Amino acid sequence: MRFLLISLLISLAIASQSHAQIAYWGGVSFTSFAETKVEQRERFPFASNMFRCDPCAFGNINTIARERLAENPYDNIDVSLDAVGSRQLEGLILTPLIARESVIIAEDIDPDGTVNYEYAMRFFINLMLFEFKQGEGRFSGSFPFIFKHVETSKTPLSQDQLMNIAAELYGSNTRGMNIFDELYKQAKSKLMFKGFSSKYPQITEISLSDEVAGVMGAHVDLDAFAAQTGQIFEANLVRQSGGMLIPTLDDNNNNEMEAVFQDAARRIQLPEPAASILLDVNRFVYWEKVKGAQKTVCFIVLVNVKVNTTFDTIMDTSFVRKKESCGVIRTVEKLTPHFQFPEQLYSLLYKISQQFDGSVDAGFLSAAAPKHPQAADQIKLATEKLFAAF
Repeated sequence: MRFLLISLLISLAIASQSHAQIAYWGGVSFTSFAETKVEQRERFPFASNMFRCDPCAFGNINTIARERLAENPYDNIDVSLDAVGSRQLEGLILTPLIARESVIIAEDIDPDGTVNYEYAMRFFINLMLFEFKQGEGRFSGSFPFIFKHVETSKTPLSQDQLMNIAAELYGSNTRGMNIFDELYKQAKSKLMFKGFSSKYPQITEISLSDEVAGVMGAHVDLDAFAAQTGQIFEANLVRQSGGMLIPTLDDNNNNEMEAVFQDAARRIQLPEPAASILLDVNRFVYWEKVKGAQKTVCFIVLVNVKVNTTFDTIMDTSFVRKKESCGVIRTVEKLTPHFQFPEQLYSLLYKISQQFDGSVDAGFLSAAAPKHPQAADQIKLATEKLFAAF
C-alpha cells in the first residue's frame, strides 16, 4: 500500500510538471534604452553599464541573470534555455524587465557637527511573462520586485563607487544579499501564466500635491518620483494580496510598453485595466518640539487611495502616518527632509498594502484612517473586486 501511494504521488508530480507552461528565456530587458550614456544613466545609472557591453567591466547582466533566475526551477512554469531570445515568433517569453534604478542621498549632521552621507539605492525589476503570437507581444503575467540597499559613508561617494556597489549587488553575494537571488526567492512560487483576457487592476494615476512637490522638486525628477512611488505600491500590493496588477510604468502609451533586449526592442500590449487605482500623495508635514538638549521630529505623510471600477468608486480613503514618523534626536542634529519623507511614505504604503491580504488590521486603521470609519468595509470590497480571482 505504501509503495502504491508513493508511486501515485510521483505520478501526480510528473503529471503536474508536464502541464507547466514552457517559457523561453529572453534575457534581461529595459523599459527604455537611450543612445547616449548620459541619457541611459538618468534612469539606469548602474545596469546600463552591464548591458550591451563588450568587454563588460562590471560583468554582463544577461549572463548573471541567466545563472540566478533562468537556471533555477519555478513552481508554475518551466523555463527553456533554448536560444530563441526576443526574436521568438510564437511562444511565451520570460524576462527580468528593469524599470528603473534610483538613488536618494541624505546628509545628516551629528551632534559633533560630523556629516554622515546616506545613500538609499533602489532597483526596480519586473519579472515578466509575455506571449508572442503572429508577431504581437501580449502581457501574460508579472512579478514586480524592488530591492533596497542603504549605504552609509563619512565622505561623499563617487558615481564609480556607487557603480561598484551596484555591480556587487547584481553579480555576487559579497554584500550579504544579491538582487536576482532575492527576486527569484519571492517570484519562484508566485509567477504564473495568465491569459491576455484576464481581468487585472492597474495603478493608473499617481499625483503629487504642491506641498510634496515643494519638498522633493529640487532633489528628484518629480515625474520619476511619482512613477517610482506607484511601482513601490504595486509591488507591495502584489506581494501582500497574492494577486496581479498590470505594470505601473511611467512610459505606458495606449496600453503598450516597450521591452528593449540585447538584440531588439519589442512592443508589448497590455490589457485594459478592470479597475483603476489612484494614488494621491497629498501631505508632507514636518513637525518638531524642542525640550532641553533634545527634540522630537516628525515627518508626517498623508496619502489617499481611490479604487474605481467601470461603474463605481468602491474605495476612497486617506491614510496618515503620524506618530510612527517621529523620533527623538539632539537639538544640534539635522535630518534631510527629502530623504526622510519618502521613507515614511513607503512605510505607510507598505502598511496599507498589508490590509489587502484578506485580514484588515483594525488597530492600524484607527490610527491611520481615523476620519474614515468606512475604511475596513471599503478595503474588504476592494480586495474582493481586485484580487478574488487569485
